Amino acid sequence: DEADFVLVNSYYEFEDKVVDTMSREWPTPVLTIGPTVPSLYLDNRIEYDKDYGLNLFYLDNIARITHLVAFGSMACLPNTQMEELAWGLKACGYDFLWVVRASEEDKLPSGFAEEVRETGLLVG
Repeated sequence: DEADFVLVNSYYEFEDKVVDTMSREWPTPVLTIGPTVPSLYLDNRIEYDKDYGLNLFYLDNIARITHLVAFGSMACLPNTQMEELAWGLKACGYDFLWVVRASEEDKLPSGFAEEVRETGLLVG
């Protein structure tokens, strides 16, 4: 049994080179269908579709200015800089949204995301 398609949760225009490469390398066509929105944020028809570790409406509930921290896909900070940045964000007292790639998450201080959940949101 082979799949008819590989569905990717992204826009083609956003990741066209990756999708084109995957389509050339894989025997199954690659189609972009997203980004899709979990049932939790739409109609709740899927009973178990409840927890994503983040709140889609997080920014709607922030009273103060939120600082966005993102280094893009090429930056690779040393562990010490990631830790300094993490503790600096916590110490500043401002709300923040920090985009951290999965490959960089292990550089964060242990338990950091839980420790700052009232003022900070980490997304991948």
